This record gives sequence, structure tokens and C-alpha cells, in this order.
Amino acid sequence: MTPRPKDPLPFYRGIIGDAWRIAWNHKHLWLFGFFASFIGFGWISEVFLGVVKKSRELIVMSYGGSVQLIPGLATLKAIIRFSPFPILTSFVFVAVGLLFVGLLLWISTVSVGGLIASIRKIVRGGELSFGEAVRSGADSFWRLFGINISAKVIAILAVIVTGTNLSLLIADGTVMSALYYLASFIIFTLLAVVASLIAVYASNYAVIKDKGCYESVVASWHLFKKHWLVSIEMAILLFLINLGVGLLALLLLFLLSVPVVFLFFVSAALSSMATLGAIFFVLAVALMIIIMILTVSFLTTFQVAAWLLVWSRVSEKGVVARLMHWWGALQPKG
Repeated sequence: MTPRPKDPLPFYRGIIGDAWRIAWNHKHLWLFGFFASFIGFGWISEVFLGVVKKSRELIVMSYGGSVQLIPGLATLKAIIRFSPFPILTSFVFVAVGLLFVGLLLWISTVSVGGLIASIRKIVRGGELSFGEAVRSGADSFWRLFGINISAKVIAILAVIVTGTNLSLLIADGTVMSALYYLASFIIFTLLAVVASLIAVYASNYAVIKDKGCYESVVASWHLFKKHWLVSIEMAILLFLINLGVGLLALLLLFLLSVPVVFLFFVSAALSSMATLGAIFFVLAVALMIIIMILTVSFLTTFQVAAWLLVWSRVSEKGVVARLMHWWGALQPKG
């Protein structure tokens, strides 16, 4: 008799519980989580949603509105129009912009490495200092940058292909073009999701196993092929958790906004309280921004911890996917 696969529900419950405790009990990691969120590390569900959103935006580009989609281009055009030294001012603007983007990429990538190294140390019963975490991230910078930028390039290509096909569908309007768009959307979106999952696993290999960029990608590809269903199930589970936490954060922001709006209108009606109302309004907005930043920082830390725990478990012991467990339960006994 073939043994039934072990119920993997405790695996998912254990991963989520441990990742949640790590993220909540080690709030100093939220700083790394905040900066790591700028490159979307671990947010696999955002890849799917991003393809959908950016594909719609790409339609605007096909109708001559691409200028509106390029960040900073409107500001650059204004500088050229009104500056007495447009060439010099434009050069300075572009140079400062590139410097800012480069610095942000460096901080974000180092934060990913520091977060992975710190969580790994916590899982093993220790704890890295802030400086040690930064050094670990800096040592892995080029490998992490290469891995994650490659995944982003694949996601961008998926956006371009699906967006172009969607614009063709709108122009053509036939059933065949609709089927073609649907097929291309599914294929390239899955490709982007798989690339993001491989990038997450490869980042763990690069930081924890100290593998090179190519070696990390190859190892993560083999790991994903063996446990692709577990990876997809985990991505869906994390998406649902992120959705729930996000809705709770929005509810909290809404509850805060009600008294703020009320007091703002009351203070506007009473001129003697106008200044006090404005101060209260600014403080309330600042509080809302802080809540959003803390929520994103926590969720990023939680997701990195969850994916690290998944990577550690499947690479060392392996696990049976939930769907495989259900399939095994349907098989006849004997």
C-alpha cells in the first residue's frame, strides 16, 4: 500500500506563525523591511497585480500618451522651458535623479541582504547587530542586485508584451485577438511570477549559502521545479494575509479620518479655532503616513521571513503540497 502524503497544513501554519513572531518581536528589522519594500522583494502577488495595472497604462503609450508615464519627465520639460540655463540645469537634474535612484537601489538591496541574514540568525537562535546585518547585505550587494534586477526585467517584458497585445485587442476587437491576448497574458504573467519566486529563493542562496549569482539562480530553479506547487500555494496564502492586513490598515485609517475631517470642518467654521484645526489636521495626516509606513515595513519583514523559512524547509527536508495531500486523500485505500 502506498503511504498517504503527510498533511502539510501544520507546515503552512508553522511557517506563518514563526514568520509573524519574528517580524513582530524584532521590530528593528522593520527599517530593513521598509527599504526592501522599494524593490518589491518578496511581494510575489504584486507582480501579478503590477502586470495587470501596467498593461493598462501601456495602452496610453500606444496612443501617444507615453510622456505622462515617464517619472520626472514633466519636471524636466518645465526646467527646460523656464530655466535661463536649460542644458546645465537639465544635466544637474538628471545627474541628481540618477544619483538618488542609485542610492535608493543600493540601500534597498543591502536591506534585503541584511534582512535575510538577520532572520537566518534569529531562526538559529542568535541575532545580528545592525552593523553586521548591513555588512552582510553589502557583501552580497552585486549578487542580490543581479538576481533581482533580472526578475524585474522579466516582469517589465511581461508588461510590455501583455500591454501591447491588449492594445491590439482594443484596435482589432475580434474573438481570435481576445483569445491571443488571454493566452499571452497567462503565459507572461506566470513567467513573471516564476521569475520573482526564483529571485526570492536565489537571494537566500546568495546570502546564506554565499553562492554566486548564476549558481544561486540555477539552484533556485532546481528547487522551484521540485517544489513549484508549494511555492504557488505559499504565494497565494501570503497574498491573502497581505490583503487582510491591508484591509485592516485601511479600516484604521478610515476610523482616524472621520474625526479628523469633522474637526477640520468645525475649525474652518470657527475662525478662532482655524489654526488649531490646521495643526490637528497635519498631525493626523502624519499619523496616517506613519501607520502606512509601519504596515508596509512589517509586511515586508514578515514576507521575507516566511519565504526564508519556506526555502529552508523545502531545501533541507521537502514538503508535500496541500493539493497533493487532497489528491492522496481521494485515492482508494488498499
